[in-house]
Amino acid sequence: MAQTHRNLDAEYRYRHVIRVALRVGRLDEPLRPPSKSRPIATSMRPSLFLPALTALAAAACVSGTSGSVVSAASPSSTATAAATATSTSTETTTPIPTATAIPIAANEPADHAPRLADADVATLEAGLKCTPGSPPKVAGPCKVLVAMKTCSDWESVASSGDDRWIGHGWQATGTTTVNQVTILRSRTVPPTEVKPWQLPVKIAVGVIGKDAGRAFAQADVAINAYAHHAGPPTKNAAVDLLKQKSDWTDEAAAARTMGSMVETFSDHPTYLCQGADQQIELVQQASGDIGLKSDGLYAELWPVSP
Repeated sequence: MAQTHRNLDAEYRYRHVIRVALRVGRLDEPLRPPSKSRPIATSMRPSLFLPALTALAAAACVSGTSGSVVSAASPSSTATAAATATSTSTETTTPIPTATAIPIAANEPADHAPRLADADVATLEAGLKCTPGSPPKVAGPCKVLVAMKTCSDWESVASSGDDRWIGHGWQATGTTTVNQVTILRSRTVPPTEVKPWQLPVKIAVGVIGKDAGRAFAQADVAINAYAHHAGPPTKNAAVDLLKQKSDWTDEAAAARTMGSMVETFSDHPTYLCQGADQQIELVQQASGDIGLKSDGLYAELWPVSP
């Protein structure tokens, strides 16, 4: 069991490194898959990490060389050591190439996309102590995870160019779960704003807090109306706030996973897919390096009419 925990910790730390590298542009040239067969998520991750590992190894070698000490057995050996040290010092001033030195071309083939794994639903369920094989009767994180096991591809490209969603969210921290009104925006962007293998959208997740006053108080009415396909409620402050909101933070690019989910490259690993009743199921992990923890946001969201 201890060995399994260590392996999972390593997988999550690896996934976090790759996510950060992709988000900040330090890994602009994903590698080609080794074969045409459908890859397994864990088997493909080491190939993505190779450029970063190579750069780190080169840096370590150069640092070790410049800091080495040569024993002075004779005057000639001392002179040779001095010349070597001077040469090494000169070499270390040359920048070490990184993965960003060769950017992806505009016509980069789609098969250069990194092989992104779905959210690890089984591990998240274990961390939340969800009862396996028993669909939860109460709405919450476990119900979201059950829905994600059978959800379908979400057409995240905004039909109106700017789609908005609202629903119930549950912020899990350890053994504590706090309900919150969760909102989401999916905005269509030009292909030049994203990488060739990413979707032409930017996605942001937000919250309507208690400080929103009437909007927070009327949010449940709006969510229930959309969940029962009863149409948009009239004169609802939560809907008005959502439609007028412009200060979206942590807006991020997104791409499809190897399964049926969409993953965003935001500060927190976020996975989305479409449920059986046209709702979006969302998991936003508190950290990319979660190990066996399941802290994060779990939400079920409904589309709001433009």
